[in-house]
Amino acid sequence: AVGRPVITTYVAGIPELVSDGSCGWLVPPGSVEALTAAMAEALNSPVETLEEMGKAGAERVARRHDVATEAKKLSAVFLSNPELPPKQAPIEAPPTSTKLSRI
Repeated sequence: AVGRPVITTYVAGIPELVSDGSCGWLVPPGSVEALTAAMAEALNSPVETLEEMGKAGAERVARRHDVATEAKKLSAVFLSNPELPPKQAPIEAPPTSTKLSRI
């Protein structure tokens, strides 16, 4: 998301964020050899390649996991649950003030 290529493991949802060889390196958890190889490849990669990988990663995260997209996904999960109560009017937050007052 910050425009840098990453070296990470195949754990949980990480492969959804990192495409091996495109925006970083994915290595098996616990594999010292694979981690060492990925680090060596990153250190020996031209700066231009690393910049392209970082840009690709940031674009991938923005495209697939921005706040609006994730909110829509979460909303769809909640709305698909038939056990939820009917939709209600939104609850408004109480007004906030930046002024201090004494009681």
